[in-house]
Amino acid sequence: NPGNKQEKSLIFGKKSLFFYCRKRSGVKFQEVNKKEALYWYLKAAEKGDADSQFKCGLMYENGEGTEKDRQKALYWFQKAAEQGNLEAKIYAEM
Repeated sequence: NPGNKQEKSLIFGKKSLFFYCRKRSGVKFQEVNKKEALYWYLKAAEKGDADSQFKCGLMYENGEGTEKDRQKALYWFQKAAEQGNLEAKIYAEM
């Protein structure tokens, strides 16, 4: 489906732009809009991006951009682990 491919590209592009801008501006992670970061990670995670699934897990685990939520963190860690993300597997088993 071309629409899904185009949407994935847009999401990846926004994630890349977000980190590029952060890096170029010298902004520390603490100053970054974590709610917006979580929003874009979730978009990509829902499309099956394992790296984004893992990052969503971390953000829910640590309460970054959202309230801490161990159940949501576990859900995303397990999704990423199912795709072979070894770090996510470790977090899912903790």
